Amino acid sequence: MSLKKQGLLDNSGFTLIELIITLVVAGILGAVVYTLIFAHSKSSVQPLLMLKQNGIIIDAMERVNAHYRSLIEQSNLNLDDFKNDIADVVHSVDPSISVDTKYIVFDATNKETADSSGEHKFLKVVLKKDNITLVNLYTQ
Repeated sequence: MSLKKQGLLDNSGFTLIELIITLVVAGILGAVVYTLIFAHSKSSVQPLLMLKQNGIIIDAMERVNAHYRSLIEQSNLNLDDFKNDIADVVHSVDPSISVDTKYIVFDATNKETADSSGEHKFLKVVLKKDNITLVNLYTQ
């Protein structure tokens, strides 16, 4: 009795060439999908890093604001003393933040100029880190 008659030899499977073509196509598709996913996951990190940097500088400015409010609540606000405290408050959050403080006045056209009169009514605070800048004005 032959194998064909017993049903042991069956030709209903895949040929070797069909399996090789299937594996090659699956490999190409896998490489394309992996490249697309990897590229998007790498670029999706940038907004998170930017958000973290924004959070750091915003936290520093919020601490300056909290210090200003606490001085007001204690009826102990002196802009000169507050100006001297700002760098310490900011650098306690991140020493790499640049701090610029200066007294300003506004002229008749509402243009900002340096305060040369010594009135010290408006204190301008500028915080910079990388390409992020925050500006606040404080008054006596």
